[in-house]
Amino acid sequence: MDPERSLGVTVLEGEGSAAQLEKLLDGRRIAVVHGRSYERNPIRSVLERAIKPASVLDCGAWGESPTSDDVAALCGVLRTSVVGTVLAVGGGSVLDVAKAARSRCCPETVLAAIPTTAGSGSEATPYSSILTREGDHWTKVSETRAGNIPGITILDPLAVQTLPPSQRAISSIDALSQALESYWCVRATPESRAMSLRCIQLLACYMDAYLDGSNDNLQEMLRAAHLSGRAIALAPTNLCHAISYPLTARFGIPHGWAVGFTLSRAVIWHERVLVDLGGALCEAAGVASLGQLADWIEHLREKSGLSCQLSGWGLTDHDLPGVVFGSYRPDRMDLSPRSMAPATLHGMLREIL
Repeated sequence: MDPERSLGVTVLEGEGSAAQLEKLLDGRRIAVVHGRSYERNPIRSVLERAIKPASVLDCGAWGESPTSDDVAALCGVLRTSVVGTVLAVGGGSVLDVAKAARSRCCPETVLAAIPTTAGSGSEATPYSSILTREGDHWTKVSETRAGNIPGITILDPLAVQTLPPSQRAISSIDALSQALESYWCVRATPESRAMSLRCIQLLACYMDAYLDGSNDNLQEMLRAAHLSGRAIALAPTNLCHAISYPLTARFGIPHGWAVGFTLSRAVIWHERVLVDLGGALCEAAGVASLGQLADWIEHLREKSGLSCQLSGWGLTDHDLPGVVFGSYRPDRMDLSPRSMAPATLHGMLREIL
């Protein structure tokens, strides 16, 4: 059975699908949680035409890497009015803060999502990743609640049409990382692996042109990201995401880019445990070997224009022990089929410093 159907999830795809939202919500008052680019996103005018202004509570704009303080602030906004639906319109961070706040203060409301990046797949997962302060540092915590999966998801290509090149790169690398990590995850199932492979197949076909600014296949990119989210909902991320958390929490590296630093090396690291699975992975990516897959990943990262070295984001050799220490979280590292010793991780990070 399709897990989305079993969870009672409605997914609408295609240009103009956002215009159908009000019919699905049956007159409920809508609290709209959005990102800072919402004012310039063409999806805004579609929603304003589709939803009666009197039925909308604008909850304001929310930025990257939401914190527990942001969640508390959004809860305060949501409590100011009785709403029947929380609608998150944005990238993974916006969806995550909306999911976390709704679960705390109004879990009985309908949760709907319109992703404005082809990346996190947060519209398909039970997770909300939130920065929480621990002593002198922020730590990224992935909260898991079954009710966090939006009951309504709209994959409208109009929502990602104006995404700038850097955000295209950051978000799509995240989707690729999720698909790969889910594929080799120790909890992987035939179903999750099928979703991962289909995601990788779509990215192999369309990601290069997407990073070059093409809008010809936005629907396929949205579908790929959505599949990556569905895959990690069954078989979670592991090595690369574990390493990314301190890079984002302590150094402000955007999440999607932080996971990409070790992605090509993670492919090679897992080669010995992918003896029976590597062939399907290479076929989906359209390459002859895992080495070529790693090269393709580096090609995608280099063409983005973003720094592919940790030093380009302000890190020094002095920072690496802290990154290593912050990477060893059992909820992520233990899901990798091949464990990595701290000294090995330190050496890997030095290679990309």
